[in-house]
Amino acid sequence: MSEQKRQDRYKKNTFIEKYFRQINSRLEGVDRSIIKEINSSTEPSPVFIIGLQRSGTTLLNQLLINQFNFAYPSNFLARFWNAPLTGLLLQNNLNFKADVSYKSNLGYTEGLSGPHEFGYFWKHWFPWDAFEKTFQKSSIDNEKIVKIMRAIQTMEDRPWIFKNLHKVNFQIETLHQLFPSAVFLYIKREPLFVQQSTYQSRIELFGTVENWFGIKPPEYLELKSKPVMEQIAGQIFHSERYIENSLENILKDKFFQIEFENLVANTKLVLNSLYAFFVKNNIKIDKPSEHKAFDFSNRNKLRLSSDKVKKMKNALIAYYD
Repeated sequence: MSEQKRQDRYKKNTFIEKYFRQINSRLEGVDRSIIKEINSSTEPSPVFIIGLQRSGTTLLNQLLINQFNFAYPSNFLARFWNAPLTGLLLQNNLNFKADVSYKSNLGYTEGLSGPHEFGYFWKHWFPWDAFEKTFQKSSIDNEKIVKIMRAIQTMEDRPWIFKNLHKVNFQIETLHQLFPSAVFLYIKREPLFVQQSTYQSRIELFGTVENWFGIKPPEYLELKSKPVMEQIAGQIFHSERYIENSLENILKDKFFQIEFENLVANTKLVLNSLYAFFVKNNIKIDKPSEHKAFDFSNRNKLRLSSDKVKKMKNALIAYYD
């Protein structure tokens, strides 16, 4: 996303960004010392949420953190993208109370303890975008990122859950190789409603539908010159195809597919199925509460004009039929 094109309320503070970069640079040495002292041989078992923007990934992340007590990158920890162990040390020492609500806005959550996509962290280790000629199925330093993941899992003594669609969606096979015990949760939503929500999110973030919102598949450069509805339909189609092709190349027992519509309608059943999946993969988490009631609404309602809905459907038909 183009930072300068965002609506004012979504723009980052350049002054703060500048000094957080300096803070991170100076704290990297502290992180190296922590890794060396911990010297963990723990095999990381991260859980990665994958899927399209506006498909329910944030809700799924919040739900699993609350129900299974996963460790996760918080809004506080995200400020320490190049020194996550230092940030984790501070977070734990300050005794932050995890309070994860089910509120979010374009994937952004509230409060210091709200879940964060950890974007700068993943961009540091995987600086290439899938549409770029420089794209590589690798991190910049495979050995070091594995050491970091070992250390943060040792420090928390529980598995971590991550949701970063921009990088993880396009590095499934790499992450599977780096972390053989990792699992992937693929959430899907009816494409028409992903398309509608993506269209509306463009307006919310940029004040116009002309700027790209969400993940960028390898076909991004080709798609961005097309009309808006065709852009979004192509974004959905090609991204789903990339994800599903990647999942075919990893062990079948390492991923679990969830339908958004089923998640909100039958939350307890989905949670119980996920718990069985985690147990099968030796991911040690809490058992979900049998007494917890859920009331998530299915937001699959058409909100655009009939003319725009027709254009959306026609654009999707061009790709899916």
